[in-house]
Formats: sequence, structure tokens, C-alpha cells
Amino acid sequence: MQIQIAAYDRIAPRPEEKVFTAFEEGGGYRIVNMPLVTDFAVN
Repeated sequence: MQIQIAAYDRIAPRPEEKVFTAFEEGGGYRIVNMPLVTDFAVN
């Protein structure tokens, strides 16, 4: 799975829960489980 993130300011990490929230430009968001992430890049 690939998630497009426009900028770092659209990411809200929550390390105590091992997740981060990625806010999308259209107003939506995704909650991502960090242990399942194998590669991460912001373009």
C-alpha cells in the first residue's frame, strides 16, 4: 500500500499508540499502524 502525503505538516504522529494520522488534502485522513510500515517518504 502506498499513501501520498503532500507535506510533513499533514502528519500527526502518536508514538505512544504506535500510529500516525495522515491528513489528506480533500479533508479526509488515514490512521496508519507504524509497525506495519516498511518504507516512508514524503514527496
